[in-house]
Amino acid sequence: MNQDAHDRLTELEKDFVQLKKAVAENTKITNEINNTTGELLELFKTAKGGFRAAYWIGNFLKWTFGLIAAGAAAYVAAREFLGK
Repeated sequence: MNQDAHDRLTELEKDFVQLKKAVAENTKITNEINNTTGELLELFKTAKGGFRAAYWIGNFLKWTFGLIAAGAAAYVAAREFLGK
């Protein structure tokens, strides 16, 4: 093997080692991003459940206070109509 081919082979080996290191680093970063994204996804799912619960509680309170207000209005109207 001549010197030029040997030099090219040595250069290719150096490039290959650098690429392996870069891929390993990229894989590490990708895994960290995947873990972080998974945590954010869990947070959003939890928040979605909380908003759903708040929605139903809000509907319950809306109807409850509406009925209470109607009852209070009926009481006041009956009291005024029938006398004190």
